[in-house]
Amino acid sequence: MTMLLPFKKIIAPIFKMSLFLLLTFFLWKAEATEKIDIPNFVEWVYDTSVNRVDFYHSITPCNGKNVLFLKLVNNNKNTVTVSWKELFAITQETKKTEGYKGLKQITLQKGQTVEAACNSSSNIALITDPAEISPTQLVTIEDFNFIKINVSIIK
Repeated sequence: MTMLLPFKKIIAPIFKMSLFLLLTFFLWKAEATEKIDIPNFVEWVYDTSVNRVDFYHSITPCNGKNVLFLKLVNNNKNTVTVSWKELFAITQETKKTEGYKGLKQITLQKGQTVEAACNSSSNIALITDPAEISPTQLVTIEDFNFIKINVSIIK
């Protein structure tokens, strides 16, 4: 009984205070991360189909700017490697501008669909921030086209 007395008077209040501070920190951290402007849905625009791979894009507001998101659907029975270049219409220029990152490439398993979203960074080839189009100007993405698409079946 005498051993529990120091625990109840000294250690228990310290433990309770530490637990309170820890929970407060995690709740504050969770609230801070919820402030990101994530769209509730993405409206996909069908672009084309090449060798049974469907190509979609969406220009969607994300964290205060229009960001390009891509979606690819592999309708093949085999894994494929897909490569493409990007052509953008932006507000600072009247002509379309090719993205300076050049050719992008991704491998899709049979039947696989991959798509990008505002809160997803798992496939960076499927997301284009306006700064990646023109690193020296502030631009807004107005329109997009896939160009130079190549689909190769992997056996």
